[in-house]
Amino acid sequence: MRDIIITNPKIISDTVKYIEQGFNTNIVLEEIDSKLKKYFIREIRKKIGAEITSSGKMPSCKKIIESKVRSYHASVVVAKYLKVIGGGIESQLKPNCDDVHVAYSFYQDDIKRSHLKDTEMLNINEAWVLCKGLHHSDISVVGCHDCGSLFVLMKNWHERSCVVCFMNNKFGQKGKRKTSGLSPVVHN
Repeated sequence: MRDIIITNPKIISDTVKYIEQGFNTNIVLEEIDSKLKKYFIREIRKKIGAEITSSGKMPSCKKIIESKVRSYHASVVVAKYLKVIGGGIESQLKPNCDDVHVAYSFYQDDIKRSHLKDTEMLNINEAWVLCKGLHHSDISVVGCHDCGSLFVLMKNWHERSCVVCFMNNKFGQKGKRKTSGLSPVVHN
């Protein structure tokens, strides 16, 4: 076993916090932005009894939003993230784990109270990938002219149909301006 000697307590506490929140090893390393190695993260995971997550390649934004339901979930996560950061993605090059965690918590609460509570939720790492995709302009946020909600699209997609309207129609919410209990609308 390698001895781990880190003298900066903030690095250790932030690392533990992000591991406990469920972030992938590579995301933790990117967030901490230090000379930490993957084995350090694995050792901390073992010591605190956290789930060992893959440190492999993260899914692409396109893969995450490949279905209408997942695209809807992505739209909610991104809308919550924009609200948390005040819409100012220009001020950051990448998402901040603390902001993604807050937005993800809001997303979880909203989905659990919605008509989509039985659908598969995105995980926090997928939320981070989407937020990073937003910062890197891999995805864009579009407002629906019919329901007023925001939804995400891949940058070069030509289909611009609103997933919120689609899900409302699918779940019998026709004619409503916003989804009941859940809406990717961002109010400033």
